[in-house]
Amino acid sequence: MTFRTTARDARRNMRSARRHAWRHMLRNMNEDDTALVTATGEPLLITSVARAHLQAHPGVWSVLGEAVTRLTLPEVDRLSAFEVDLQRPLQLNTLLPAPTIDLDTSAMFAVRVNRAHPSRVTDETPTLWDSTIVLWVKPRDQSSAVELATAFIGKLAPLEPWAPQLAAQPDFQIALDFWCRHALVYDSQVMQPIVTTTWRQILRQAQSPFVDH
Repeated sequence: MTFRTTARDARRNMRSARRHAWRHMLRNMNEDDTALVTATGEPLLITSVARAHLQAHPGVWSVLGEAVTRLTLPEVDRLSAFEVDLQRPLQLNTLLPAPTIDLDTSAMFAVRVNRAHPSRVTDETPTLWDSTIVLWVKPRDQSSAVELATAFIGKLAPLEPWAPQLAAQPDFQIALDFWCRHALVYDSQVMQPIVTTTWRQILRQAQSPFVDH
């Protein structure tokens, strides 16, 4: 016997999956959690931790909901990043090419709000605009719900070299190479005062397994 799935069946199955996703998410929400709806009607959880992380990216709040409504999420089983292009100028670049340095080259760094360690920064003035939003999402612990880790206006870039998610040497090297050639535009509104130091010193303080201590 052959069974055919009609368009009506597919829509019914999708609606059922969405209802299940919402019910599951509601059971796992904390009191201060909220949610946005993706392009396929699935909930994306916004936790207090995510909101704290977004304090370093205040400009993203005005367009976050719009970006999420254009986001189609695949199965998310690990921390994953997605780009959504809103196809209009949103914000001047906050990430710029910078003079190439290495582990032991002194450069300018600053700690962003709610970040554990410094980021490389530049005092150059950006001239180009970004139209893209990057959303980092991850599975919620012990559930099938998906939550926002962070979001910002700009292009997708490697994690910073001190990020604990960098578990393998090749991933660390990609991150270090990138941040030895790029820097964030310094913003006193969301960053502490600039300090001059090196990546090696920062990575030692962060107890990175990829540098000598």
